[in-house]
Amino acid sequence: MKKVFSGRISLRSIGRGGILLLGAVLLVACGAGARPSPAALTATPAPATTVPATPTTVPTLATEVPTVTTATPILSPQPSSTVAPTLSPTIVPSPTTSTAPPVAAQTLVPQQSAAGTLVHIPRTPAELRGAWVHDNSLVTAAKIDEIIRRAELGHINAIFANVFTEGQALFNSQYVEKSRLVKADWDPLAYLVSEAHKRNIQVHAWFVNGPVDHDGVSAIIAKHPEWALVGPDGQAQPWLNFARPEVRQFLGDLMLETVTRYGVDGIHFDFTRYPGPQWGFDSYTVQAFNASHDFDVSALRYAELPAYSYFESNLVLKPTSAQVLAEFADGTPAITLNQYGAGQALLFNWRASERRIAAESIILKRAVESMLKPGGQVYLYRTAATTGNSEDFFNMANAWLTELGWTPAPTDAGGLASLQPGSVIVMPDVYTFSSQEAAQLATFEQAGGGVIFIEGPNRSMSLPEVQALLGMSDRGKHFADWTLLQPVAASSLVPVSANPFDPVTYTSRDTQWKDFRKLQVTSLIQEIRQRVSAAAPGVELTATITPDQENAAQQVLQDWNTWLQQGLVDFLIPRGYVPELDALDPILANWQPSMLQYKRIVIGLSTFGGKGKDRIPKDPNQLLGEVAKIQQAGSNGVMLWNLDYMSDAELQALANGPFYLGLGSQ
Repeated sequence: MKKVFSGRISLRSIGRGGILLLGAVLLVACGAGARPSPAALTATPAPATTVPATPTTVPTLATEVPTVTTATPILSPQPSSTVAPTLSPTIVPSPTTSTAPPVAAQTLVPQQSAAGTLVHIPRTPAELRGAWVHDNSLVTAAKIDEIIRRAELGHINAIFANVFTEGQALFNSQYVEKSRLVKADWDPLAYLVSEAHKRNIQVHAWFVNGPVDHDGVSAIIAKHPEWALVGPDGQAQPWLNFARPEVRQFLGDLMLETVTRYGVDGIHFDFTRYPGPQWGFDSYTVQAFNASHDFDVSALRYAELPAYSYFESNLVLKPTSAQVLAEFADGTPAITLNQYGAGQALLFNWRASERRIAAESIILKRAVESMLKPGGQVYLYRTAATTGNSEDFFNMANAWLTELGWTPAPTDAGGLASLQPGSVIVMPDVYTFSSQEAAQLATFEQAGGGVIFIEGPNRSMSLPEVQALLGMSDRGKHFADWTLLQPVAASSLVPVSANPFDPVTYTSRDTQWKDFRKLQVTSLIQEIRQRVSAAAPGVELTATITPDQENAAQQVLQDWNTWLQQGLVDFLIPRGYVPELDALDPILANWQPSMLQYKRIVIGLSTFGGKGKDRIPKDPNQLLGEVAKIQQAGSNGVMLWNLDYMSDAELQALANGPFYLGLGSQ
């Protein structure tokens, strides 16, 4: 029988230093921190930081809530009983240019709860001991029963259930279609709330708010194509545009359904961000921005060089025979063209398939058109993931070429010797060649073929054949920064602006454009805060973000400081997913000042390791060590990614240690 204490024991009275012993029985009680009253203030952006964004290498096990990203796209938890769904950008038809009028916020009329009660239960103990649960673990009563068993075993007092993902709901909604994983007559959320509440376990409705497609298909975007985000070159993807009032209204309506009809205890925001800083150039958002600023933001599409943006690459350096057409601000070659025999090789010396500026598409289209001979074919090279190329890069390049009007033929190392004369082969982020592949590619180019590199073969620059076909001789280090891309030599491939370029002006404009879009994300949370507070004041709002603060602010445009300052969220949950205990140290050092200032930051921990799709539960001692470390640093609770993959050994260790007080205890 589990021991249950009555009465409250303050963690501080015990002393945080005493809980650092790994594997020991950790006797920790949960202090009952008062939840701040919801604020209905006008959201204003926090002061912009001047520190340039730096990329974050996200471990394979990190998910945005988790996602494996990015960048890309940054990856929310993505648990699954099988394989988590992919939330990477997908091309959809260009949205319409209609401008919708603002939609007034409204509160849904409460209905009888599908779970049989509208009563929201308090969390006991008050400390948040939460765990994410993916949609795949909620599709049957048996799976939900297993999730609840695990929660009880580990004394987890809040289940964060993924009830809206890929644009589909795991509850009966009047606004969206039901998840393809769920039978038509089954209501997972109703069953979960009913069974969890019987055991004093809260249920928080976890919403994936940005991407709303499954394998590129989105019923929401099909019905409202104008709701899709648009990039600088016109590319659209099924990611909801938070700048549109009707989108914010739609998401609020969905969330209010779970509050008023199901009695959930919290709303959890995931993917409440932009997929990258290049998104937002639909006509509605451009018009809205221009109406309140003194310049046309369309100029920041950068259809011509110079261009100011974020560039990332494993660089190729030292031109020999290659002509430098454009360079970065520090003089590093950015675009080069090499004549080798009767053929040519063009190098984008960065990850141009991310399409952060419109000029990239113009240059790629011009290059293919100039290199492709009658009867030739456009090929797209696919190499093994172990040699540096990922399926994501291949798919991004394939979508890009398709959108520009070509249907590329996939090829690999075995097909290099049989490429049709007069053809063009595009090499997307292919870092490594064998000497045989390099020789075949050089022969193809020398005979009149065209080769286009999207990022160069950085790891193969020692091969003479690679140096010859590319006209470059050395490799550089990884590069990622906001910088200027400027033309160097005149070329019909590179569009160049006749207007003078002032870096100070454009960096200032870039900051204003980012702040405007951050405000749209904040407005979504603020409006839902107001609506939820009016309908059910006790329901908590939480949001998860990357642990990289600069990435959150500059890359995916989340003004998380304002969310905390104005009380728009009750808890902010940075995802501190690490393979080893010591890897938590820099994350906690970065977050500790904010944890101490706001008292409402909870660090998320991964409960498993493994490479790729492997999900291997961590040793219980390591998990206990991570919990102790974040508590000592000031985390106001614990969030676990995720309950789907946790072992009974991990759960029992938590129940015997830091989660010792049982469910229902104070």
